[in-house]
Amino acid sequence: MKIENAIAIGLVFILTTLMSLTFVAVASADYLTPTSTNAPVRIDDNVCFGYDVYVDGVFQFTEGQDQDTKDGICSFFVLPGYHTIEMRKDGCSHNFSDYFESGVIHREILRGYYWCRPVIAQTTVVIENATANPGETVTVPISITNVDNMATADIWLSYDTDVVIVENVSEGDLSPITHGIDNVAGVTKMNWASETGKTGDFVFAYVTLKAVGSGGQSSTLNIDVEELTNTTANSLPHTVNEGTFDIQTSRLAVVSIENATVNPGETKNVSINISKVVNMATADIWLSYDSDVVIVENVSEGDLSPITHGIDNVAGVTKMNWASETGKTGDFVFAYVTLKAVGSGGQSSTLNIDVEELTNTGANSLSRTVNEGIVDIPIPQTPTPTQAPYYGGGGGGGGGEAVYMDSDRDRYPDNYERIMGSDPNDPCDPDPNCDACQGLEDTDGDGFDDWSETLRGTDPNDPCDPDPDCAACLAQQEPIPISEAKKSGAIGTSKAQRTTTTPTPTPKQLGFDTVYLVLYSNNGLIKKYGSQNALALLEFLKVYSTDNSAYLLDIDTYMEKVGESQSGRQLDNWEQVDAAIEYVITEMGGDMIRYILIVGDDGVIPFYRVPDLVNVTEWNEASYAAGGLRGSSFYFTDDNYADLNDDGFVDVAIGRVLGDDIEQLKNMLSRSPIFDNASLTAGGCPFDDAAISASLASKAVGFAVTEILEAPLLTQFPIQMRDKSLIFYSYHADHFGYHDGMGNYFLSPLNLMIEDLEDKEVVVVSMGCHSGFVLDDMNSSNSIILAWIESGAKCIVSPSGYAFGDTTKYLVLTEEVVTDFTDNVLSGQSFGYAMMNTKKNYFAKWSKALEPDYSKSVVEKSARGLILFGDPTKTMLPPFLHVERNMEDAALKAIQSATTSISEANVQLELAYKAGAEVSKVSFLIGSASSDLYAANNAYENENFQMSFAYASNAFKNAEEAKILAKLIREDLEKKRNMTRALIIIPILLLVITFAYYLNLRRRRKDKK
Repeated sequence: MKIENAIAIGLVFILTTLMSLTFVAVASADYLTPTSTNAPVRIDDNVCFGYDVYVDGVFQFTEGQDQDTKDGICSFFVLPGYHTIEMRKDGCSHNFSDYFESGVIHREILRGYYWCRPVIAQTTVVIENATANPGETVTVPISITNVDNMATADIWLSYDTDVVIVENVSEGDLSPITHGIDNVAGVTKMNWASETGKTGDFVFAYVTLKAVGSGGQSSTLNIDVEELTNTTANSLPHTVNEGTFDIQTSRLAVVSIENATVNPGETKNVSINISKVVNMATADIWLSYDSDVVIVENVSEGDLSPITHGIDNVAGVTKMNWASETGKTGDFVFAYVTLKAVGSGGQSSTLNIDVEELTNTGANSLSRTVNEGIVDIPIPQTPTPTQAPYYGGGGGGGGGEAVYMDSDRDRYPDNYERIMGSDPNDPCDPDPNCDACQGLEDTDGDGFDDWSETLRGTDPNDPCDPDPDCAACLAQQEPIPISEAKKSGAIGTSKAQRTTTTPTPTPKQLGFDTVYLVLYSNNGLIKKYGSQNALALLEFLKVYSTDNSAYLLDIDTYMEKVGESQSGRQLDNWEQVDAAIEYVITEMGGDMIRYILIVGDDGVIPFYRVPDLVNVTEWNEASYAAGGLRGSSFYFTDDNYADLNDDGFVDVAIGRVLGDDIEQLKNMLSRSPIFDNASLTAGGCPFDDAAISASLASKAVGFAVTEILEAPLLTQFPIQMRDKSLIFYSYHADHFGYHDGMGNYFLSPLNLMIEDLEDKEVVVVSMGCHSGFVLDDMNSSNSIILAWIESGAKCIVSPSGYAFGDTTKYLVLTEEVVTDFTDNVLSGQSFGYAMMNTKKNYFAKWSKALEPDYSKSVVEKSARGLILFGDPTKTMLPPFLHVERNMEDAALKAIQSATTSISEANVQLELAYKAGAEVSKVSFLIGSASSDLYAANNAYENENFQMSFAYASNAFKNAEEAKILAKLIREDLEKKRNMTRALIIIPILLLVITFAYYLNLRRRRKDKK
């Protein structure tokens, strides 16, 4: 071989090697090279080690290849954008897809998830969980699944006999079963044997359990498998899933009779009601009364039939009975009783209710409470209407009722009409010839009767509307002599000569200092609840408004004034409400308005409809309408009513209260005596990060937190709600409730109806899709929000439409809104302010950042579709206010942890800086942490321990992120340098080898010569 050829071959070899190494470096740079623009990824897997990592289908490396041991933990970089990362081992794989953002660490944490080996079916012995009311029985199966060739089974069930006992054992799929029940020792033994083996899934036995303890107690149902063998007498490997028996806190049914006022000699029908009853099968109710005052003339059926009855007016007792083979659940009119007043004016009688029997289909007595009634016979009076001026029926700026109330303006006071049995809202009752009935009344004295002013849209209470030059208006502004008024034509001008002007809102002095506006629709409430219940609710709202310095207002009057837009288009009813609210606030000079409360559901005052412009079919509300519910391509919100200047941002805090009945609605506005220092946070992947955030925030203010962070465990969610004051749920929801084919849990009304949260201050935050969706004809059986309210929750925040999150380890969209709301509530903000500030901050912080990845319609819907159901002025008193020292200790520990973490982060920063890494992001995080720590120390010195804890917690979070990021950047920079060194050293070595070969070749040639 010629020397020149050898050198040429060597150079070609060197160049080829360089090109190969360069190609590898370039190809790997997409995923392995850290730069200031790349996205860091970290995988923590505590089960599967030594797996291969693929990015977008391209192999990158094997976990642990650069270490002595493989521990399942690896870190690397990818280019910003969407990627699919896959882990492969032994023919199995796990993958996750996401948008990877520059500078944001994406963590994939796999805790106990055995993806790297096939799941082998194993024999399991399991007993189901059970729940019963005190004294009731329930039957549950004991099952054996995935068994092969089973020949014998000897199973013992043990339990706490102070809570539950076994009443009976019956056969399941296997026979015969022998058993022995020992409720003294708390053990029931069951045995089965067969000469032929059994393979498959079987119900071993049915066990009938009886609740002997008190509500709230529970017992583990322990399974001991003494023997489980096959036909060759070999023991069968198996696992055991034990159960739990819970005794429900008794939910009291309510049996009540209405109060009545009956004139002497007249009759009146009153209803006997049974509400909040579950699975009722029999009812035997006796009504007793003073027969010298009132007697029963008749009993007729209500919602239940047939009713049998016996009337004994001598003894003053009427007995009523009903029974059915199928249980009834809900609220019912048991019977209508016709009462006749036989006494004299001024007499009264108690209407006593004795519940002789109230049982369910299992013949167990139902716990209940009784609300008795009173019948009054008024003293007859001669109508003496008071010709007093009309002051309106909605209260004043303080929400109180005026001394004189005449709602229908017929000159008969409301109280008088109620006593006489006439309708205080009907101007033609009792006098069809009065001015109000004839439409000729002129309340403001401006010469235009009220009826004509109402029709034309002018204000019948404003003498300057429509004619500012009329005598009544001029007299109000500046007194002038009558003679001059006549000369000027202010008096005696005909209606035809008067000028009509466009109505303009006139500020009233009464509203200038109003901060809280309570809106109701009298027509809507009557349609929803009936006139009597609507009247009772209105009286409650007057008291509530007085106590809370609120202005109580019937929106109906203003709705009539804003029926059309400026262009003449007929407004939809929700647009009318929006315009009416702005009209009211302008008229009142509402610069001070800070809160708005809407009373009633969509049928009373409608939600605002927002066209759903989301262009992903399965995310648009039209797809939910197609699913069977009466939805549409709109989603609901109350935000537009709180946006007073139509700039797209809420300006005041707004909430809404509603209920199946007025008692539920009133409960949302009342204070409850019980506050539990415990919270529940529940969620499943990929929304568990929201639950984790809520959990941390709850712990920060002293809550004892119960966490459910895995989807399969969410079946425990309803029972874990007990004795919690804050409930946070971040997973799927559906009005009908089911588990889909992938095993996903769906929160539904059925899950909530078993719980009783009444008499407690309970706040619920739910991001489940449509968990805030409700129409006027829905109830607690098919609306999640009404089920929460029926259970007794005071404040619920939930979306009316689809909710959004993603699989990243940071919070976006609906996740961000619900967690920020929770943080704000726990920091002491009122519910309304917490929601208002959350939405303002959300749009300021996220909209521009999210729009490249999510459409503007998705970004907006995530916030606007979230509705506050509850009193917006209420606040949650966090536990640390009860136990200040606990919060002080927590703040001090958080400060210490943050101090340590910042110190460690600075060490990592220095190492990364010395290594020559780009550390601006790390430096920024440490700077933020240091600032928060400084604020935490100041707050601690000022004894503001809640604020101190919040600052210190944030400092710790930023410092920990800085530590991880600095270490990742430094390690990957070192890998890059090692690659560069290899690119330099390897060619030199190859050149040396080539040159040595050349020298050796020359020496051989000389030797030959």
